[in-house]
Formats: sequence, structure tokens, C-alpha cells
Amino acid sequence: MTGADGFLGKEVIGMLKKNNFDFIGVSRNITGENYVFCDLSMPNDILKLLDKTRPDVIINLAASVDFKKRDIKLFFPVNVLLPAILGNYCKQKGLFLVHSSGIIVHGFSHKLYNISTELSPDTGYGESKLLADDVIEASGCEASILRLGGIYGENGPSHLGINKAIDDARKRELPTIVGIGDIKRNYVYVRDVAQAIVKCIEERITGIHYFGGEVKTIKGMLTDICEVFIPGRQPEHIEGEEAVDQIIENSDYFNITPFRASLEQMK
Repeated sequence: MTGADGFLGKEVIGMLKKNNFDFIGVSRNITGENYVFCDLSMPNDILKLLDKTRPDVIINLAASVDFKKRDIKLFFPVNVLLPAILGNYCKQKGLFLVHSSGIIVHGFSHKLYNISTELSPDTGYGESKLLADDVIEASGCEASILRLGGIYGENGPSHLGINKAIDDARKRELPTIVGIGDIKRNYVYVRDVAQAIVKCIEERITGIHYFGGEVKTIKGMLTDICEVFIPGRQPEHIEGEEAVDQIIENSDYFNITPFRASLEQMK
């Protein structure tokens, strides 16, 4: 599994252990048993690692992420060439591949994200992720491609506002709502994504699948956060321009944890 030291990767590792899978995690930062280092921007190093480890299943969570850089060449080695190598390897060896993609392949201008949504990436990162999906499909390997939106959970990446709100509330700092807070989102709980990846492996679920959580307003989510972590308090409102609804149409294959219940698990 690539991306083993990331937010989602650590959760997937925990789920693999729970389900008694033998695994090898590719990581830049974690050392020790079951972990190896590999420069995923170097094709020869990737091929040597595959030859050495001889996996039965490959989970690709690695990505070069930047929402501002426009030049796709900056993302090519890890976001496009790596999936191409893994897809071709899986095709040659008859292996199964699970690949983490994202709704960013559609760009940020849509209100609903599903298989029918126009593919119109508006960042270099989004373009590279779309190319990754394309090269995996072109390889002809058995693969599950999961298009995800924002992933939240304990100690989640702070660039997603809901993660910052959770972390702030755990420190008894009130989260803030921009405007009224009536826009809707369905961020997905990191534990649900990890369970979905294991399910893809166990049931050999193939194709492109979209995965979103419970649909709630921003105000509803931040109110839940306050009630769970700072009882008796309410989120603060600040003036500002609100965004638009962005909803991911969830695949029937995967179960989702209600937002409030996921917060209770983090207490």
C-alpha cells in the first residue's frame, strides 16, 4: 500500500490489521516491520519494490497534492506515472488494484458529483488525477477507483475546514460559520473510507465509484461538533460570502456513519 503514512493510509493500515491482512506499507516517514521506503517518483525503484514484495493486491493512496499549481508536469511522476505502472503490473500479474481518486477530476464548479458529472478539472492536480483514472482503466486490470470528496476525522488535514472545526472544538475553541451556513456538504468519515477499501478487496468490487457521507448543512455539522465537544455552546457566525452546495452521490456498495455518530467515536 502506498501512502501508508497519510491520514487515510494510517486508518487503512489499522483496518487491514483488524481484518488480519498481511501488508507492506510504502512510507517516507514510518520505519520498522511491514514498512518500506520507496521513492515513488522513480519508476525503476517502483518496479524493484514490486519484484521484491510480490503483492497479491495493491492499494494506491499516494498523491502529490497542491491546489494552486497549474502545471500538470509537476504532478506527473506520482499522480500519473505511478498509477500507470501499478495498473500495468496488476494486468500482467492478474492482481487487483484499489486506487484513491477524487471528485477534483470534475473541478469545483458542480453541485452534484456522480458518474454523469462533466469531467472539467480546473487545477493541475485535478488534471493529473483524471489522467490517473484513465491510465488505470486503459491498462485493463481489475481495479476499484474511488472518487472521494473531503475526508474528515480525528487529526484530519486542516485544509478541509470541517477538520479544523473538529480539532478546535476538541481544544474547546468555538468553530465559526461563514454567513448563514445553509450550504450542504457530505464529507466522508475516514473510517468509512478505510472500511470501503477493505470491502473492495474482499469482494473484488470493480469500476469507478463515488463515496460521500451524510448530507448536512455546514451549520448543522458545526452545531453537532459543539454539542459533542463543547456542550452548551454554539458556533459563532462571521460575515462572508457563502459557497454553493456540493453533494457526492454515494455508491450503494458502501456504508456511511451518520455525522453525529462519527463525532461520538472521536470523543
